[in-house]
Amino acid sequence: MVRINLLPVKQIKKRLRTRNEFFAFLGSLIILFAGIALFGAGISMKINGLKAEKKQLENQKASYQQTIKLIDKYKADKVKLEKKLNAIKELKQGSLISVRILDEIANITPNDRLWIQSFSMSQNSIKISGIALDNATIAQYMKSVNNSEYFENATLSGTTHTAVAGRSLKSFSLSFKIIEQSTEKQQP
Repeated sequence: MVRINLLPVKQIKKRLRTRNEFFAFLGSLIILFAGIALFGAGISMKINGLKAEKKQLENQKASYQQTIKLIDKYKADKVKLEKKLNAIKELKQGSLISVRILDEIANITPNDRLWIQSFSMSQNSIKISGIALDNATIAQYMKSVNNSEYFENATLSGTTHTAVAGRSLKSFSLSFKIIEQSTEKQQP
């Protein structure tokens, strides 16, 4: 007996294959979307972790700002103090120079033959005016000034006759330069 199968087998197989392909495609899409969702969740967790870390670092930075401001203030104070110390050092050197210069002038001035009436000092030059017994005393004084280790280029501006207590004396004006001394030599 011959059997005839009237069922559409090819169509049923085709539908099953299509249905299986559809479910496979749908399963692939679900797996793909689940993977993307998991990847996105991981990235989101990293972003949240980095945001929390950023906030923590900003809080640390804010706590260090006062310390940084204090350090900057100390640096500014240090610069001011260094300027003041340098100014004091310069004044001390200047006072040492002035004292040494005045001492040298006192030492080279013959107080029994020559008297200083005025003395002025500016930067690196000195002007003296005074009275001497005679021209030879003035010449000897100029020689003493030039021989000093502190002075050079003594120049006589002029001399005039002056009467003091009934005696005829010489009035003079003298200028000379100060030789700059090294700081080692100036220290006592």
